[in-house]
Amino acid sequence: MTTIRNFSISLLQHIENEHKIPIIKVQKYLEDHNKILQDSNEFIEKQKNIYAALYDNPRQNNILEYNAYFEQRKDLYNEWKKQKSMSALLSLLKLPSPNYANIPHIYTYTIINPNKIEVNNNKNDKKDNNNVHNPVLKKPSKECPPGKRLNPETGRCVTIKEEKVKKEPEKPKEPKKPKEPKKPKEPKEPKKPKEPKEPKKPKVPKIQNDKDKK
Repeated sequence: MTTIRNFSISLLQHIENEHKIPIIKVQKYLEDHNKILQDSNEFIEKQKNIYAALYDNPRQNNILEYNAYFEQRKDLYNEWKKQKSMSALLSLLKLPSPNYANIPHIYTYTIINPNKIEVNNNKNDKKDNNNVHNPVLKKPSKECPPGKRLNPETGRCVTIKEEKVKKEPEKPKEPKKPKEPKKPKEPKEPKKPKEPKEPKKPKVPKIQNDKDKK
């Protein structure tokens, strides 16, 4: 720094020749240096305050809001899992999503210029506080794919139910002509009875000769 260098040179010169460089001049350099240090510290403090008000604190609020949402959703989910009822399911689906603040991607105070930013300390006026530096853009509305629409209560895309068109009653069909009855088949002639077969002749027993007996 220039001030500390001037102070050091003047101090050495005063030691060598106090008549040429009086002590008052040395003190003046020291006061200038202290003044610059004080201004620098105040500038850094303003940077930190602006960073905390516009970026760090809103991020912490987003985290707290998400944690509260998570716990509430967890309780509703466990209740639905236990009861398996339609009312518990509707309570779970109707739980509103967290309303996060849209915060610019700034994660250090060193790039903030306090001379160009004014922080509104009124906690009730959040709009002015958000739009001081890098105005907050409104979140675009959620776009749903074709065939679905956004449910404003749950913030989810739901399928569009097509209205059923009542069909006109069909004209009564003309009755078919009755089929002509089939002609009865002529009775077949009975088969002639088979002639009885002649009875077989009985076998004649063989007569043994006396010679054979012997």
